[in-house]
Amino acid sequence: MSRRETRCIADTQPRRYLGPMARPIESTPVLEGEDAERLLRDLENVCSPEEAKRRMEWAQVQLADMMRPKVPRGDGKNGD
Repeated sequence: MSRRETRCIADTQPRRYLGPMARPIESTPVLEGEDAERLLRDLENVCSPEEAKRRMEWAQVQLADMMRPKVPRGDGKNGD
C-alpha cells in the first residue's frame, strides 16, 4: 500500500489521499461607489439596542414554546 492510500477496517478498497478538502477563503472585495453608499444607508436603519433586546426576548419565548412537548388534552371521546 502506497503512502497516499489509507485503509479502514470497513473498507474493501484502498482510498486515495486527495489533499485538503477546503478551498482557501478569498478576501472580501472593497465596496466602492453605489454599493458603498447603499451599505452606509442600510447601516443607518438598524434597530436600537432596546429594540434588539426586545426582539431577542421574543425569539427566546417563541423558541421555548416550539421546543415544549405538546401534551394531548384528553382522549377526545368525552368532550375533553
